[in-house]
Amino acid sequence: SIKHTKVLNKFYWKKNFEFKDAKPGYEQNISGTNAAVVIGDRTFELNGKFKHEFDLAEEWKKMTGLPFVFAAWVTTSDIDSQFISAFNTALQSGIRNVEKAIQESNVRHASNFNALDYLTNKISYELDDSKRAALQLFLKYISQL
Repeated sequence: SIKHTKVLNKFYWKKNFEFKDAKPGYEQNISGTNAAVVIGDRTFELNGKFKHEFDLAEEWKKMTGLPFVFAAWVTTSDIDSQFISAFNTALQSGIRNVEKAIQESNVRHASNFNALDYLTNKISYELDDSKRAALQLFLKYISQL
């Protein structure tokens, strides 16, 4: 996400921000001209708290017209076809049972966070051609940082 922000900074926003390593709790000290990259569950409680808030995937889409791939299962070696089949079966089971997993989870989020909507409408689980193109473009950009 930091590299992603650096790419957006240089090639889309065309700014020259100074990046510093974060300390624990940094997201509670955002003020004035300071900004922060906050990812994951910590973002849900911060939505609407700041004058300027950017969704990195949305900014990437505006810049490139492509989706952004935050995570993918990849390998550089051959994988046994039985493993691939078992993996895909487990993935499909997880996707089909999102609502049940949420109900059984003891994780609690901010009251304004809709986990079902997030996991079923905001995340795409297939690594398709447009995402592969986005990955290649991202690698090209980070090579130019």
